[in-house]
Amino acid sequence: MNIKRKNISVIISFAIALIVLAALIVFAAILPRLVSSYIDLRERNDYFTELGRLQVNIILYVILIPAFIADISLLILLNLVGKKKIFTALSVNLLRLISLCCFAEVILFLILSKFFLLSLVVAFAALFLGIVLRVVKNVIEEAAAIKAENDFTV
Repeated sequence: MNIKRKNISVIISFAIALIVLAALIVFAAILPRLVSSYIDLRERNDYFTELGRLQVNIILYVILIPAFIADISLLILLNLVGKKKIFTALSVNLLRLISLCCFAEVILFLILSKFFLLSLVVAFAALFLGIVLRVVKNVIEEAAAIKAENDFTV
């Protein structure tokens, strides 16, 4: 793959991560109305008391916290990729943080499954992604160690 394609890929990935960040901000702003509309649409008013709606809103707001952290970490990581500083301790730490955010999302979506069973699917996807990111983190960590050793010997 030539350098121009790599740069375009990083730019596209960065733009998508920025769009996701904007979407998270919008979602945070309209969350209570969105939850209320969904519950009304599904005609589950008898199941969701005011306390139930409040619990769902709180859980969803807490879910947004690791999502924001992961997305900002991803933007920083993409910036490092653009600067060709991939095999560094910072990259390893960012991948570790993103994977931990995925595992936090697993727990939070499992809690949300009390209200919405579909959140079990999201929890499983977050678990799988967290595991994949841990493997990638381990690979980058090994590559960074090899690079540091090679830099030291040269």
